[in-house]
Amino acid sequence: MSKIIITVVNYFGDEALIAFIEKELLSQQDISLTIAIVDNGSDKNLLQAYSEKYSNIVYLKPEVNLGYLGAAYFAYFNLIEKEKRSFNYFILSNFDLTLPHNHALSQLTERAKVNAFSVFGPQIINLPDKGTSNPMYADRLHISHIKRLLFVNSNHLISLGYQFLHRLKKKQSSASMPTSQACYAIHGSMMCFDAAFFEKGGTLNYPSFLYGEEIFIAEQCLENKISLGFISEVVVEHHEHATTGKWKSRLHMQFLHDSLSWLKNQYFTK
Repeated sequence: MSKIIITVVNYFGDEALIAFIEKELLSQQDISLTIAIVDNGSDKNLLQAYSEKYSNIVYLKPEVNLGYLGAAYFAYFNLIEKEKRSFNYFILSNFDLTLPHNHALSQLTERAKVNAFSVFGPQIINLPDKGTSNPMYADRLHISHIKRLLFVNSNHLISLGYQFLHRLKKKQSSASMPTSQACYAIHGSMMCFDAAFFEKGGTLNYPSFLYGEEIFIAEQCLENKISLGFISEVVVEHHEHATTGKWKSRLHMQFLHDSLSWLKNQYFTK
């Protein structure tokens, strides 16, 4: 039976996060599951008391908002590096997801073994658009793509127009269901790592904030010859933008621009 540590990150979504754990995670079978709640922001003080009801739920409260991948690293550091908990798989997941059945996580990890993926995720169906998210990028991005995104996110009006066209394109395209395959990057709404990812030098310690995490993981996999792909047999519904909002604010545009700048300098100018 696989030992799985799954991290869910709260940012003022206490009730929805608890509902996700109750409905989607605690019902999972054929695995040994530890749930780490990283509380990046809360105004209702529900999560710590909730976690104390279960022996397999750990509540972690960082001093500042660590973002998404930063929160995952916080959980990894506390549970695995400090407490030395053993695990087979470490998962980072949104809580605005619906799993297909109560064997979803066991099936996901079993199919990853069959496909020899060390970093992997399910197929993601976005609602309400019904488009698929994986592969996020089939092939490695070209520096021209990074530069275009940097330009777009340097101006708020241009960024809003780009976001509108992107969403319109998704609505007009029908959902496709590509089969399980290796790819450059998988979508961040659920990212799974086996122990080998960390043994080969992979890390979740992202020096930027909120955006570009998928590229950060993808580039590490390329550098360290770690296999990455997605599992089409497990289909998860993503209630898109339920946690972040549909449109990026000026502040989030700046976060994205800063992350893209770091990624470009770190990986795409060598």
